[in-house]
Amino acid sequence: MKSRNLPVLKNLLYSLLVLLLFACQVEIAKPDPEKKLVVATNFITPKKAQLFRKWEKKSGIELRFVRLSAQQIKNQISKNPWSPGFDVVWFNGLEEFLPLQQTHFQERSLDFAQIPIGLSYVPDSIDQVQDFVKLSKTNLWAAADDYSYPLLKAHFNYAFRNRVKNKKQNTAYKDILSGLKDRKLAFNGADQYHTNMLLCRFDTYQHILKKANKKQLVIYPKFFKYAGVTDRSVFCVVAQTSHYTNALRFKNLIRLQLQKSENFQKQIGLHAFKNRKQNISGKILLGLLKK
Repeated sequence: MKSRNLPVLKNLLYSLLVLLLFACQVEIAKPDPEKKLVVATNFITPKKAQLFRKWEKKSGIELRFVRLSAQQIKNQISKNPWSPGFDVVWFNGLEEFLPLQQTHFQERSLDFAQIPIGLSYVPDSIDQVQDFVKLSKTNLWAAADDYSYPLLKAHFNYAFRNRVKNKKQNTAYKDILSGLKDRKLAFNGADQYHTNMLLCRFDTYQHILKKANKKQLVIYPKFFKYAGVTDRSVFCVVAQTSHYTNALRFKNLIRLQLQKSENFQKQIGLHAFKNRKQNISGKILLGLLKK
């Protein structure tokens, strides 16, 4: 009996082995659903997305950028907190990020990267301004974007935060804001490139002003004891995303590129933080912008 059943058992074992190998091959052949990352953003254009193509090929992670406003992001997370259709929120500008201030994220970095705010000018057309206080006393100026002036005011608000109890601080604060208001002009584009100091973010200078007028330069005036006036790029990871590891790898890539590549900084419009202790925190600035 045993000898007669032996071939049957062998055939059965062989069949099971074939089925097991086939199952393994099918599993291997399946595309990996984890090798992707969807990024909701307000500033990454198709051209900027090309900066990450080499990393995509190397990492095997497929990146998809979706242009959404803060309110759209907030609505999608409210409707479906665990799967809103994106894994990461990468936003430029604290003021634009304001609607998402109370939104729950697994990770939130308000000081992910900085966007320096400076003064663009044409050489020899006017005297350079070495600090932002003098801008309120000596020059006409215009805001070349919608983001710089609110951030400048928030920085002054923090620098003179004790003004309620300190009369000298209060007087100085009012004089600066009054001077800035009196010397502010509306920005009318190319007509003003040669005549005014243009308050602008680093990305505005790189992608708009410099392209419109090659003679345009930028300086970053001092701001008391602080490193300067800066807006922020915010990086958030959606709560319980299944692509958390990919999000961290992407985050580390950006930080590394900002530290070592000047070309990446110019193309993406961001700077890495050199000394965080000399910068007013994004959390404080966000609170001041809300007021």
